[in-house]
Amino acid sequence: MARHEENTAQNVTGPATAPDVMVPDAQARREFGGISVMTLARWDADSALNFPPPIYINGRKFRSRAALEAFKVGLLRAAIRRRGRAA
Repeated sequence: MARHEENTAQNVTGPATAPDVMVPDAQARREFGGISVMTLARWDADSALNFPPPIYINGRKFRSRAALEAFKVGLLRAAIRRRGRAA
């Protein structure tokens, strides 16, 4: 097998990270319980909340799927900690 063919085969079958998916703001709002556009704007403005920042593509707002999932995990962990203190 030629060197170029080996590299191509290795790249296809080897470990690779998938590119991040961009989520439109309308979908992100649905995922967080159908929040309003205004609520999302407030979350963006609240730096203490640490909500994933928007990514603008052709004038439309998107969010990183990986960042949204990490935010959700953080919310769950905080809820578990609060529940443990309340018991």
